[in-house]
Amino acid sequence: MKTMLMRKKSATAVVAASRRWAAAAAESLAELLRPELAEGESLPDLQLLQELLGRALARRWRRLETAEQARDQARDRRRQQVGEKRTARAVLYRRVVDLRRMLRGVFGGAACRRLLGIAGETSRDDVLLLRQARHLVARLAASPGELPPAFFQLTKGEVARWAAPVEAAIEDLHTASSLAAIGVKEAEAADADLRRAIADFDSVLVRVGSLLTGVHTGAGREQRARAVRPSRRRLGRLLTDDDRAGKSRAARGRAKKTIEVKARLAKPSARDVSPAGAEQRRLARKARAPDSGAKPPAPSCEGRRRLLAAP
Repeated sequence: MKTMLMRKKSATAVVAASRRWAAAAAESLAELLRPELAEGESLPDLQLLQELLGRALARRWRRLETAEQARDQARDRRRQQVGEKRTARAVLYRRVVDLRRMLRGVFGGAACRRLLGIAGETSRDDVLLLRQARHLVARLAASPGELPPAFFQLTKGEVARWAAPVEAAIEDLHTASSLAAIGVKEAEAADADLRRAIADFDSVLVRVGSLLTGVHTGAGREQRARAVRPSRRRLGRLLTDDDRAGKSRAARGRAKKTIEVKARLAKPSARDVSPAGAEQRRLARKARAPDSGAKPPAPSCEGRRRLLAAP
């Protein structure tokens, strides 16, 4: 994710600056503030302050990385569990269709509709498919007096053998559906945790970057202050990265406009009324004239008089 890469770059730059330039900034500020100390007063440890600011931002970045990894893992688990649920649904659907088709062929459609409740198409929806499958298994396990006469010739073991694959598929789909629902909830919780971590990191980056900017500005290091100044337009970025992105977009815009202008100059518009455009259109019509098959224009009256007067 591009935004995460930009946040990592910003965190690395600010933490490195809080450690690399801490001693020099503290010394410059001490030279500025030492003459203002009253008797019994002492300067605060400005170098330790910058170190603590860097640690605070580094801790938020580690939390953000952990939240992102947890989100990715939750999404992978959800994708796998949804795939397992889809596979279990396809297996149950095929087994229910095969069993209903076999029962209709053996006992007839009317008896299956009246006594087994086999009517209509097999649903592909998870809830309806489970309901149809459980109803079918329950009717097959009913007492012989409630079933078609042909069932009296079947043993209990044969009926159980018919229903066993459907029962196993029902259990598999129920388990897969439960796990998929849990996976969806876990993925949603991981997304919410990542959003909270991003908001916390962006807030701390603004505060830490602003404090370090003030420290380096007070130390007279404007270039260093600009290097850690956070962007106010884009969260999670520094001002230097924001400026580079703006310059890149501006350069792309200028290049696109240059290409459009060159294309218009290379192909003059039909509405171009300048002498150059008129000359180009005249030459283009002259070049197309032999191929068009059009007759040459008739001479004018003055031209006919000159032709008649010629010897």
